[in-house]
Amino acid sequence: MNIIIIDDDPNARRTLGKILKARGFEVDEAVTGAEAVASCGAKFFNLALIDVRLPDMSGLDVVKAVRGISRDTIAIMMTAYASLDSSIEAMNNGAYSYIIKPMNMDAVLSVIDRALEGQRLSMENRNLLLDLKKSNEDLGKAYDQLKKTQRELIQLEKTAAMGRFSIYVAHEVKNPMSIVLGGLEFLETKLPHSDKNVKNTMAIVKKALLRANSVLETLLHYSKPSDSQIEMISVSDVIQPVLDMVTRSASLANIIIDTEFIQDAKISVDKNQIHQALFNLLTNAIDAMPNGGKISIKIYQAIIPGALNEKMSCVIEVADTGSGISIDNIARVSEPFFTTKDHGKVRGTGLGLFITKMIIDSYNGKLLIESTEGKGSVMKIVLPLAE
Repeated sequence: MNIIIIDDDPNARRTLGKILKARGFEVDEAVTGAEAVASCGAKFFNLALIDVRLPDMSGLDVVKAVRGISRDTIAIMMTAYASLDSSIEAMNNGAYSYIIKPMNMDAVLSVIDRALEGQRLSMENRNLLLDLKKSNEDLGKAYDQLKKTQRELIQLEKTAAMGRFSIYVAHEVKNPMSIVLGGLEFLETKLPHSDKNVKNTMAIVKKALLRANSVLETLLHYSKPSDSQIEMISVSDVIQPVLDMVTRSASLANIIIDTEFIQDAKISVDKNQIHQALFNLLTNAIDAMPNGGKISIKIYQAIIPGALNEKMSCVIEVADTGSGISIDNIARVSEPFFTTKDHGKVRGTGLGLFITKMIIDSYNGKLLIESTEGKGSVMKIVLPLAE
């Protein structure tokens, strides 16, 4: 425990200091108010014994200054000129008690002991409150973590359900699709080859069917491991075939598609999987603009905060001027079976963004979603650059 005696009377300082040191206190002394304030600014004192009259300032001013430095320091006034008014003023300025000179040392020590005990209890109470506050914060963090874990468990269950669903899809969809592909190939042999438009349309339809087959293979990834065909490719080369598939439907919906390949990049991926991811984003953008609009596609390299350890990455950005996504739905749009598509058409399956996110995650990438309801969305596929 540290005590400072502030008094210009050397005899008073010597007597008090000797008794307090004998009680085990660390004792400092100050002759003037300025000296006392400087000492309190450099070191914490549990208690300050302050004479009312000092050479350079009033003891009451010292009380204010000392208490201003630390509210925990206890100030006790000492005076040979006691009055009711001065006692009240001292208390109003933060003094704990008022001691009359000449001092009865037993009474002085009793006041000091009570003051320090009160200080101890006050500090313990404050520390308990801080501990309680920290415990509440820790409890809040634990609750948030529990909710996050709960969401992850729900996601895992949905993923498991997707695995079971994919088996059903494989049996119920792949066989009819094979028949459609066979019929298309038959028509290719019967339709006039001189008609370029027909031939191009047939080729696009065939590509779309093959792409649908790729979706099934992606779904089957959950129930049966499949080998990816990884190769190093230019991002711009991946985008063009997807644009060929969606350009007609975008045109029919009065949607303009702009491309800006600011900085091309090489990535190591399965080309078909990235085709599928981009196709999903573009069809979502088209569906979000039933009354027309604009899709902007950009390729560039950038360091994205919070993604890929903030290393230089390849970014494929798809922005639209559609209906946007509400704040409540942004966190859910990449969940399996969750959909916001309900524009009087067949309701969406809720698989597009889920599959896209799964594909991007498989390459240690990141799917970032920014959206403002009523103004549009920006989807960013962030992928590692090929080494």
